[in-house]
Amino acid sequence: FHIIQIKERKSLSLEQATPQIKQTLEDPNQLVSDAFAGVHIKVNPRYGDLVPGDAATGQPAHVVPHQNNALELPAPATPSVSGNPPTAPITPQRQ
Repeated sequence: FHIIQIKERKSLSLEQATPQIKQTLEDPNQLVSDAFAGVHIKVNPRYGDLVPGDAATGQPAHVVPHQNNALELPAPATPSVSGNPPTAPITPQRQ
């Protein structure tokens, strides 16, 4: 377990925080870009490649799928006629 000691707590009234809140909400793409700055994001290559966002153009970060990135899913289970319960389809596991 961890022990966290709080030495000082500062709180703002709504009136004091309103300008900062408005500034933050004016550009949500910048908010997301700032949140992802310095964070290492790893995308499974089977899903595509991560394209970082560009705050200057407002383009958010996104994943671009590969051209040959078709997921092969198993066929759905068929009902059993012999009285045995049907088998559930196998779903791909995330790695």
